[in-house]
Amino acid sequence: MYKAGIFKTPQYMSRNWEIMNDTILHSSMKILPCLFDSISSLCKQHNIELKVIIIPYFMQYDRKIQNNLCQLKEHYGYCPGYNFANDSLKMLLDSKSIENCYPIDILKREHEKQPIVYKYDEHFNKRGHDIISHIILRMLTYKDSSYLNRY
Repeated sequence: MYKAGIFKTPQYMSRNWEIMNDTILHSSMKILPCLFDSISSLCKQHNIELKVIIIPYFMQYDRKIQNNLCQLKEHYGYCPGYNFANDSLKMLLDSKSIENCYPIDILKREHEKQPIVYKYDEHFNKRGHDIISHIILRMLTYKDSSYLNRY
């Protein structure tokens, strides 16, 4: 499609786009404590139970991509912090006693059995959506984290 000129390169894939780096990532993470304090406060005011599900980026659970990233790190010292944002968010939510679910292990296991994302698009395919919807349903149904053991 690129050769035929049917598909144009999106701006975020162009050379002019600033690639995510540690400086940008760390500075953007600074707003999260304040953001979740506000969200939590609003939920309490309206008697709403706050629950957060952290959806991992596909590079976090695709073993083939993980191996490629390890080779990049080994050969070039390149080490993108794909786990940093979600791991930091998980720690923040835990520290604020906000119920959360970070199903990285489930997604790794299920993706190894059969892909949960489209081949040329990193969004969840039907199977991936089914897995996430079951996790969300169980998170809303069970009062403790035992719902993760039941998947």
